[in-house]
Parts: sequence; structure tokens; C-alpha cells
Amino acid sequence: SFQRFTDKGLHAIGEGCKKLKNLTLSDCYFLSDKGLEFIATGCRELTHLEVNGCHNIGTIGLEAIGKHCSRLTELALLYCQRIGNYALREVGRGCQFLQALHLVDCSSVGDDAICSIAKGCRNLKKLHIRRCYEVGNKGIIAIGENCKDLTDLSLRFCDRVGDKALMAIGQGCFLAYLNVSGCHPIRDTGIIAIAEG
Repeated sequence: SFQRFTDKGLHAIGEGCKKLKNLTLSDCYFLSDKGLEFIATGCRELTHLEVNGCHNIGTIGLEAIGKHCSRLTELALLYCQRIGNYALREVGRGCQFLQALHLVDCSSVGDDAICSIAKGCRNLKKLHIRRCYEVGNKGIIAIGENCKDLTDLSLRFCDRVGDKALMAIGQGCFLAYLNVSGCHPIRDTGIIAIAEG
């Protein structure tokens, strides 16, 4: 966490750390999409990326990651209000080896993004979504239909996710871990579908 860290620093990393595998950017308020673009074009062997509370990083920066970092296996976007659906569409297109996706308080991310991940990232094993209020049944149904290796699913405080989503997960995936706390539309039907799946 370097609050005064800027795009200039990420430019230097992109130029000098071509073999970089793991990058965490936390509460770096002066970083923008440009900085993430430097990482995407310079660090193409990146496998793990976490962007946490970097409020000036948005869709364009993450699009670049999707286009250039095809080896990405884990992506965490925490408190990223400016990252929208199109960014995750690019991740779905370009990061077919993605195994874990964490989304927390990304208010602009919805079903279209999750559908793109489901169709493009079929190796997904872990999906954790918290307080992403635009994510609903449609996106989670797509996960159940396409991501057969999913074993770890956490959907916390996602008010648009209901029983139909869990029924699709129950039919398509063999879960070892499930957390649906705060998803008020979920009733017995969805939980029974998981148990019987």
C-alpha cells in the first residue's frame, strides 16, 4: 500500500520486471488506467493480480489486462467502483486459464460481465462475489452451465441472486464450499438443489 505511488512507478515496473507474476495494488489513489496499461503490456507473464481500493482505475485499465495477460489465473477486484462489464468481457475473452475471481463492492459489474467470464474462463474453480448488486440469476446460471470445475462459491449480499441460480449451480458443479449469506431471495429450493446436485 503506497498511497503516493503513481503511474510512473507502474511504468518502471512494466519496463523492468518482464517476468513479474504477482502484483497487489492496494489503496494507491494516484494510479489510473494508464498505469495498469503499462503493467498489461510489459508484464505479460502475470498470473495473479489484486486491485484494492484504487479508485481511479477503471474499465480501460482492466481491458488491457484481459487483452495482454493471457496467463492470469487469479484476479481480485475490491472496491473498484469504476470497473464495468466491458472490462470483464475482455478478461473472459483473453484469460482462459483464470481459476479464481474475487469481486467486492464493484457496483458497475453485472450479469453481462459474469456471463463473459463463464463462457471464456471454463477452468474457473473459485468465484467470490460480495456486494455486487447488479449480479443476479442470469450471471450465476451461466457459471453453472459453463464452469464445471467450480468447487468454491461465495455470493454474499447479492440481492438479485435467487433459487434459479443455485439450481443451475447444483446441476453443473460439485461444490466443496458455499456461502450465500445475505442473499435474501434464496429459499429452501436453492439449497436443496445444491445438496442434491
